[in-house]
Amino acid sequence: MLTTALICSMSMFITCNTQPIEEVRTVTAYNLLESQTDDTPFIGAFNENLQVALNRGESLCAANFVPKDTILHIEGWGACRVADRTSRKYGDRVDLLYSDYGDAINFGKQRLKVKYSKLKTI
Repeated sequence: MLTTALICSMSMFITCNTQPIEEVRTVTAYNLLESQTDDTPFIGAFNENLQVALNRGESLCAANFVPKDTILHIEGWGACRVADRTSRKYGDRVDLLYSDYGDAINFGKQRLKVKYSKLKTI
């Protein structure tokens, strides 16, 4: 069972919902390379330096279906913070950020349970 603390956003305001949603989604992996992102690969969609966050040991991901800083719980993988967006054509996916290219390739493309909450400011 998830606790409220695990499904709350880490934004400037406390936002949470105690009723988590669980869906099976396509989950892929990416690296901070121009060939996989854009010409500023270290800077995410929210203007955050993703390399700095990775160096701090954060688990990050890209997703379009939830707000920035939402915590997603990926079956068999763990939790990640939404710090980036995917390409619009992959708007229903979760893209896990890996620092190692080989690890991202080995992860591949999987269909996994993803738990999260629709967030509301309280």
